[in-house]
Amino acid sequence: MEEEKIWYLKRLKLFEGPGAAEQIRELDKIAHHKHYKKNQTVFLPGDRQRLVYLLKKGHIKLCRISPLGKSLTVALLEPGEIFGEIEALDNRPTAAVAESLNALEAVTVCEIGHKDYERYLHQFPEIAIRVLKLVGARARQLEARMEDLAFRTVPSRLANLFFELAEKYGEPSDGGTRIRLRLTHQNLADLVGANRETLTAIIGEFRRKGMVTQSKGYFSIVDKGSLGQLR
Repeated sequence: MEEEKIWYLKRLKLFEGPGAAEQIRELDKIAHHKHYKKNQTVFLPGDRQRLVYLLKKGHIKLCRISPLGKSLTVALLEPGEIFGEIEALDNRPTAAVAESLNALEAVTVCEIGHKDYERYLHQFPEIAIRVLKLVGARARQLEARMEDLAFRTVPSRLANLFFELAEKYGEPSDGGTRIRLRLTHQNLADLVGANRETLTAIIGEFRRKGMVTQSKGYFSIVDKGSLGQLR
């Protein structure tokens, strides 16, 4: 089990260079396994646990919830990624939601308490710098989501999202690029800030025009030219 945990820690994008082995060993000492069931929430707005999470297995969606209860997914995370890194250092309750992406897979994470996390960053300031870069990247991602909501139509946002997903999760398939991440219409609606009914109608139009296909929850881009014109 310990070898398995270290193997997953090695997949984290924070570790590189000659000091990586020591950094991983020290992190292994303070990280604890936890399993979440299908569709189970990892944390909710107002949570004061102040934990850092290292995703080992499954996929996580990070969401923001409006005062009216509308959800916007700001990031999809895959194994090897870290989340909760800001909340652990901030003395305020979290404003985000983290939960399993869908009902088809469970999630396994390593959790780190905020005091251990702070000591770890003091011990390895180079990791703190990489975490800061990660925070900046997430902030840019959220800013891009906000710009999409303000300036793009829903079809344009969806077309752009398909290209983003294909870049991160795409793999060659017959006649196109398959997104190797099982997604529901509600998942996509949350990512583009639309209701599910509108999103379903737009996907139907994309399929009728031969731009995308869908099979068993997996989407494929089959006409990048036509889809790209909507971005």
